[in-house]
Amino acid sequence: MFRISFCALAFSVCLLALGCGAGHSKVTGTVTLDGQPVASATVVFTADDGSRIASGFTDASGNFSLTSDNKEGTLPGKYKVSVSKTAIIEGQSPATMGDVGAKVDPNYLKLAMKAKGTGGPGGPPKSGPPTGSSTTGSMSKQELPKIYSMPDSSPLPMVEVPTSGPVKLELKSKP
Repeated sequence: MFRISFCALAFSVCLLALGCGAGHSKVTGTVTLDGQPVASATVVFTADDGSRIASGFTDASGNFSLTSDNKEGTLPGKYKVSVSKTAIIEGQSPATMGDVGAKVDPNYLKLAMKAKGTGGPGGPPKSGPPTGSSTTGSMSKQELPKIYSMPDSSPLPMVEVPTSGPVKLELKSKP
C-alpha cells in the first residue's frame, strides 16, 4: 500500500513539474511609430541564442499576439525584437499575394525581372535583394525604418519571457 501511494505521489510531482515553467507563455503588446499605432506589421521575437522564433501581426490598433510552434505564446527566455512592414508590390494585388495557383499580374513579372539585376538568368542580383521604391522597379518597400527589421540591428530592447504585461514597442521615424 505504501509503495502505491509513494508511486502515485511521485508521479503527481513529476506531472506538476513538467507543467510549470516549461510551457509557452502568452506574449501580447503594441507597436507604435512616433506615437501612432502601426497596422499590418510583422513582429518577430528571436531567442538570444537564435534557437527559436515567435511571431505575430499587428491589427489596426497596433496590437499583436505572438505564436510559435503553432501554439499561442513562446517559451521562456530572452528575445531580440524586430518589427517590419512591407508595402504591397506594385502590379500585384493583395488577392494574389501568396495564393497558390493564383494568376500573377504581368506588370508584377516585369517589375520582378527589372529588379532582378544583371545576375544572369535565374541568378541573384549583383547588389543584393531588391528593396526601395516602386519607381525604381523594386519588388518591395519597407514602410518602417529598416534598422528595426533585423534582430541584430534593432535598437529595441531585449524582452524577457514571460513578461509582466503587454510589451510596448515604441519605434521612431529617426531612431
